[in-house]
Amino acid sequence: MTTIADLLQQGQSVLRETSATPLLDAQLLLAVALAKPRSWLLSNPTSTVSVDHEQSYQRLLLRRVKHEPVAYILGKQSFFGLDLSVNEHVLIPRPDTECLVQEAINLIRHFDPEETMMIDVGTGSGAIAIAMSHHFPDLTIIGTDISPQAVEIAQKNARFHRCNSLRFQRTDLFQDVSIGPFSKIVITANLPYITSDEMSSLMPDVGNFEPHLALWGGQDGLDIYQRLFRQMASHLAGKEVFCLVECDPAQIKTLKKLIRFTFFDPSIRVFNDFSGTRRGIVFQYK
Repeated sequence: MTTIADLLQQGQSVLRETSATPLLDAQLLLAVALAKPRSWLLSNPTSTVSVDHEQSYQRLLLRRVKHEPVAYILGKQSFFGLDLSVNEHVLIPRPDTECLVQEAINLIRHFDPEETMMIDVGTGSGAIAIAMSHHFPDLTIIGTDISPQAVEIAQKNARFHRCNSLRFQRTDLFQDVSIGPFSKIVITANLPYITSDEMSSLMPDVGNFEPHLALWGGQDGLDIYQRLFRQMASHLAGKEVFCLVECDPAQIKTLKKLIRFTFFDPSIRVFNDFSGTRRGIVFQYK
């Protein structure tokens, strides 16, 4: 009989050319095939595996060899300590985006929730909105997305994590969102920012599987951010607005120019990801 150690060694070898983390991928896929936690595999390397379970594992390996992301195979991704359901209709949440969440937490903790509304634009799986709702259960938060399938996934994740005050709305950016009497509006946005040139050279794990609607940001990658800023300027008059956006480090300079061109005397600050790389901008205007 084949042992767990045998299958992990085989999986690591098979995935070596596909994945940057072949052993980890093999462990995660075998754990799914056996319906066991990964820690159990590591503690029981000499346990034997049935033929049916081995065949199930081989099918999962084949999907990964074809570059399907592990998160889609597993149907979930961890973000800010929360497990979120994901599928081909939503972008897989990245660790870098956790920095945007931390920036938003640091900002909102000083605000009165009765005066503050947060809108997570382009919410996808709901990752940012759900993480924020966990930290601020009394805060009014709306997640928006143009994709009905994304809204459905986000709602499922919110129900699972019991984010009862969080709601999602299908709309173009936040065009149809009712703002209400709140004096402070916080916008979070990890919108598509990949340029046309970059789209043609994406890694197959991304380009062949993740939704292009959630990736492509136009010729220079900033088309959707320009539209967002125009909506903010026209829809949020008279409000104190705080906006946190994620972008490519190479886009920071151009994004700053767009912000200064669109809004009067904005306060702008760049924030870094956990590796120290410039990852986005926080700006404020009134």
